[in-house]
Amino acid sequence: MRRCLTCDTRYEDERLLCTADSDMLIDEGRPALESGRTLSARYKLGNLLGEGGMGRVFEATRLSDGAVVAVKILKNDTASGPSHDEAVKRLQVEAEAGASLEHPGVTRVYEHCQESDGASFIVMERLYGSTLDELRRAGRFASTERVLGLLTEVCDVLAAAHSCGIVHRDLKPSNIFVHRPDRDRFQVKVLDFGIAKMLYRQGTKLTSTGEFLGTLLYMAPELTAGRPVTTAADVYSLGVILFEALAGKTPFAGRNPMEIIRVHASAPAPSLSTFRPDLPEELEALVARCLFKKPEGRFADAAALAQALRGVPHVRSNSAGSGEPTLSLNPSQWVGIVLDETYEIHEWIAPGRFGSDVYRATHLRTGAIVAVRLWRTGRGSVRDHLLEAFRREARAMGVRHTNLIAILDLGYNDECVYIVTELLESISLRTLMVRRNELPRPVVRELIRGAAEALAALHARDIVSGGLSPETVRVVVGASGPEKLVLTPFGLTSLNQLSALFPRREVAGERDRSRDYISPEQIAGAVPDVRSDLYSLGLILLEMVGGEVPELPLPLARTSSDLELSAEDAAPSREVVMPSDLAAEWSPFLRKAVARDPADRFQTAQEMLSALPR
Repeated sequence: MRRCLTCDTRYEDERLLCTADSDMLIDEGRPALESGRTLSARYKLGNLLGEGGMGRVFEATRLSDGAVVAVKILKNDTASGPSHDEAVKRLQVEAEAGASLEHPGVTRVYEHCQESDGASFIVMERLYGSTLDELRRAGRFASTERVLGLLTEVCDVLAAAHSCGIVHRDLKPSNIFVHRPDRDRFQVKVLDFGIAKMLYRQGTKLTSTGEFLGTLLYMAPELTAGRPVTTAADVYSLGVILFEALAGKTPFAGRNPMEIIRVHASAPAPSLSTFRPDLPEELEALVARCLFKKPEGRFADAAALAQALRGVPHVRSNSAGSGEPTLSLNPSQWVGIVLDETYEIHEWIAPGRFGSDVYRATHLRTGAIVAVRLWRTGRGSVRDHLLEAFRREARAMGVRHTNLIAILDLGYNDECVYIVTELLESISLRTLMVRRNELPRPVVRELIRGAAEALAALHARDIVSGGLSPETVRVVVGASGPEKLVLTPFGLTSLNQLSALFPRREVAGERDRSRDYISPEQIAGAVPDVRSDLYSLGLILLEMVGGEVPELPLPLARTSSDLELSAEDAAPSREVVMPSDLAAEWSPFLRKAVARDPADRFQTAQEMLSALPR
């Protein structure tokens, strides 16, 4: 349940903005099994507000005076053993940090308690508002001035912690909160000091598991390498958060946890101006300094970073520029607009394929909630190629299958091209593989079966996707785990389309991994067919069972004289790596699925399904 502080309207769904006044909604939680339970005869639990890896947070009423508080309780599955000891230690650290820091930007911790049955919990102030991640998705970061102002306040909070010898170590957008005691007051809060490092305390630290509990996308290289922790580790995380808030994406990404660790440790950070050429050089230099690999190259602590942030301008001077408008790449800037007087964009959901962004939107005439996948193209060849692909994709509007996302509409204007689909709560297959690292093979088999059946439905209508990859395939995840893969056909059928779309992402400082799963004949310039889709699905299956998919050794952009390359020339030395523990029936199946010569592959999705090992 969410509520608007301005008009008091309540919403049952997960939207972030009020439809009446576009105000951010306050999360009031939802009932849970524990709701109504009394802890230590003093706190009566209300709605569940959220949960993490080890704890659940409830609204609660203090029975002595009726005050509304928040209670964080360890989950039942950590009730005993080493994991319980680790969780209790984290809770103790969070309670100690909250009690020792007398700063309005740190959540007040009232007490740390333990029930007779071993259940451990802390009692904190109840916060009302939104996380940094929710604000970004809702378009509240369209203004650079707003971003810098909020991050400066975050630095002020952390400066108080650093001055007391406390390093947070788990900074990420979901741990930064804008608290609204009422509709007119705002207070930035830094949450979850559960793995904070007390620099003044010697000989006490979390276990190796705890050392990696921070979200890897935001963690400083020294944290994952086991090197000494200083306040500069938090500065690095703030640099990643600032980069993401301004550019709309994190500076580093990876296919799995180890790759994310590696790129943080060794890959140079992309230039912020590549994504936001409108930003001043001083701000770009500030972010680059935060992301320096060695701690001594960064700002020493949050206080030094706050001082630097207050001194940078918000926009680049136009005196040396051409005066031509630049198409911004910050996805938040599209929130709140109405496309073609039909679709109102409510919030950013996730990055999409080939440089697109996915938004939650409302069809104004019907009130239906839909997903809008939008590319910021302007006029030119990129828009033309996308429209060509979209028209092919639109042929799938009449195909209905449980593993296909329904396509509802498409459109374009002078700034963008967009396609409208049903809104399906899901994550990308890449995200699932990063989180889980390896999936049980019976689960993989059923997921792939559904995807192959969806391809069979498309192929029966002479529709070829031409762009399957872990980045483009979605996963519906239920309470017991991943339930099904869902596909959206993309209609990439020519080398000209690939050359127009993929290098655009490379120039932007990001290599689009989707191209690694495209068939050799498609890269060589041939029109993809059924076997091309099955090749891509075979590579996806290979990676899901633990194999390795190599990066394409050649860029896709070529001149017209290069278009006669053979499939063999297009992908030299492209050898996939099979898992060492494959069962006997899996190895020949996978080798046939990813054969370089289309004639050696499965010829139809039904043939692939029939041969799928049991």
